[in-house]
Amino acid sequence: MKKPVVALVGRPNVGKSTIFNRLVGKKISIIEDTPGITRDRIYGTVTFNNRSFHLIDTGGIDLANESFNDEIKVQAELAIEEADIVLFVVDGKEGLTSNDFAVRDILLKTDKKVIVVINKCDSKESRDNIYDFYELGFDNYMTISGEQNEGIWDLEEEITKDYWCDFSCAFTSNAYIGINFCYFDIISGDIIVTLFLSDCSNPRSNCRNHLFNHISC
Repeated sequence: MKKPVVALVGRPNVGKSTIFNRLVGKKISIIEDTPGITRDRIYGTVTFNNRSFHLIDTGGIDLANESFNDEIKVQAELAIEEADIVLFVVDGKEGLTSNDFAVRDILLKTDKKVIVVINKCDSKESRDNIYDFYELGFDNYMTISGEQNEGIWDLEEEITKDYWCDFSCAFTSNAYIGINFCYFDIISGDIIVTLFLSDCSNPRSNCRNHLFNHISC
C-alpha cells in the first residue's frame, strides 16, 4: 500500500530541518542558521501509532537574489508536487515576512492539503502572536516547538488521521461465514473494504452486519 508523502516547506531558518529530524527520530538533515544549507530534497520515513508516511525536507525559499535560490525553489516545488500534505513551516518568534507570503503564493496555486506549522512557539510572546499567521489564508494551523519537542505528537496525529498505513486486520468468524478474499485501497483518504463471502448458511440472518462487527483494524 502506498504511503502518504508529506513535504516540509517554508522560508530559511524557520526550523524545517529540526522538525524533520524530530519526526523521523534521528538526525538526518543538517541544522544551521545559515540560509542555503539544505538545497536538495531529503527523504525520511515516519512511523506513528502503527501508521507511517514519507517525509521530505526542503531548502528555504528566499526571494533574495542569490545564485542558489532558484535551485532551492525548484527542489521545493518538486517536493510540493510529490506531496499529499504540505507542512508550511513559519517562525512564531519572528512573525510573517515577505518570504512567507512568497511561499503562501506558491501553495495557493496547488490543490494540496496545507497545514501551517507555527514553529518556535515555546514562549508566551510567540504564542500571543499566532493569530497574525491567519493572514496567510489557510484553514489549518498548529503550534509546535521542534526544538523543545512540544506539539509534535499532535502534529503527527493530524498528519495521519486520514491515512491508515502499514496496518493489519484480524478477522474472526464462525461456522456460518467464510472469507475468500479481502482487498484494501485508499481513495481520497478513505479505506475501501471489499469482501467476498464463500458461504452464509442462513441467508435470513444478518450475515453482513455479523461480519463487520467482527472486523478489527
